[in-house]
Amino acid sequence: MELSSNPLSDWGNPWKRFLLTDGPGSVVTSSYPESYKGTVVSDLNYSVVLQCSATANPSPLITWSLNGNMCGTHDKYIIRRLTQKDLGDYTCTAQNSVGLMTSSPIQLRLPDPPSEDTDTEPIEPDPVYSLSGSPAIGLTIGGIVGTVAFIGSIIYSVIKRKALK
Repeated sequence: MELSSNPLSDWGNPWKRFLLTDGPGSVVTSSYPESYKGTVVSDLNYSVVLQCSATANPSPLITWSLNGNMCGTHDKYIIRRLTQKDLGDYTCTAQNSVGLMTSSPIQLRLPDPPSEDTDTEPIEPDPVYSLSGSPAIGLTIGGIVGTVAFIGSIIYSVIKRKALK
């Protein structure tokens, strides 16, 4: 088997392409998100698309397997919302009357958790400001006068409204 990069004109970025040749045909696998060194990293609840294209004569039957168990029979294997049970090693197999070809595994996994950085400085809380002396007395008196004026205006409008009726 020979593994080589082979750009296909009808597949644009971010698809990753592999050409696997072994005898009278080839198997091409791609993924979205793009794989890196045979590994696709995706968060839970996101979509993942694995695609397999095989060229052989006669036309082969394409199957996908996850950890050795068959999981799909079409050229595209689409995971609409990634769950824990979807994680593992996927392989594409192309089989016809001449033979069988299997792709290199594509590992589907979650991203690594962020590392705990122990060298970071602690975040200081915002300072609490306080008033004392003349400003505190002035603010307190202003608040009381404002409250009294507000309550007085409400009482005045209620009395005026009753007087107009």
